[in-house]
Amino acid sequence: MPASVFVATSNMGVMTHAPIKSQRGYFVPSWCSLLAHAPDQKILLRAKTSRFEVKGPTLLEYGPIEFLITSLLVLVASAVPAKSPLKTTPKLERIFQSMAQLGAFNAPIPIAGGQRIVASVVNGSIASVGNKGITGVFKGGISVIDIIDGGNAIINNVQTFGITNDGTPFLVTESGVGNAADDFARLSLNIGGNFAYLQDQFIITEAALAADRKSVMTVGYLVHD
Repeated sequence: MPASVFVATSNMGVMTHAPIKSQRGYFVPSWCSLLAHAPDQKILLRAKTSRFEVKGPTLLEYGPIEFLITSLLVLVASAVPAKSPLKTTPKLERIFQSMAQLGAFNAPIPIAGGQRIVASVVNGSIASVGNKGITGVFKGGISVIDIIDGGNAIINNVQTFGITNDGTPFLVTESGVGNAADDFARLSLNIGGNFAYLQDQFIITEAALAADRKSVMTVGYLVHD
């Protein structure tokens, strides 16, 4: 009895079955092996995304050429980008700039794939740009930097605390991934008073470490539509 191969299609492409028994043993079908394994035999194809079935009258028989054409159509259809559900393009609004003074860096700590460097945030200042940011000073903090794969990836986790010009205490947490050239992070702000609304905003930052590694300049952007 000729060997049969079962595959299933979905809107995400084509999925192959688990190893299939044929007259020549078991094999896992692929785009090449489907045609190379049985070039002169029929291939059974059914559009099914959750499981594979071999029974029922809805199975369609395709020869190798018809199957190849169908496969190409499926690939083309899956490659067409879906229409974006976004009605507007998000915009960035610069809302603050800060300068933090760093203490001495500790010796590198070995971690999987690289090393971890920790430094204290000694002090610093933050200045509002426009009327949506905060202006004040940093009282302290900590910077934890993971350097992975020789610097191709840098993971930053920074926490700083301070007080605004009107006496409101705050805590800033930044987490992000970058490299030696670019350092971006998501910022969350714990603060009350007149600036409490900033706790619910989506803010990203771009930071640059000074050449002497004694300070970090950060620019904050509010993301909105």
